[in-house]
Amino acid sequence: MANPGQRTVQQIQLPPEVHEGIKLLARQDDCTMNEVYDAAVKWFLASRAKKAFYYYLASPRRGKYTSLWLNTKLLDRVRVIAARDAVSYSRVIYTALVLFLEKKKVL
Repeated sequence: MANPGQRTVQQIQLPPEVHEGIKLLARQDDCTMNEVYDAAVKWFLASRAKKAFYYYLASPRRGKYTSLWLNTKLLDRVRVIAARDAVSYSRVIYTALVLFLEKKKVL
């Protein structure tokens, strides 16, 4: 069982505008980028639980590989959703980040 504060690294491709949006949101909310990653994934998982979700976004090839340190318990939940929906967990995380940034009007 994962420690509540434990983090696991996950590499995904992020286009520059998504990476910059995360940095901007972290500055605006006076928090770390890790906290933005966690908030985005937590929000996505909660909103997905309330309604069916039909599509996931794919990271663009022009994206740069970025290491994200995510809360391990959240990442475990992402892996369950990804397996159930037959997509990669990177796709679930990328979709969560993009939709969260759009919701916050940063992207």
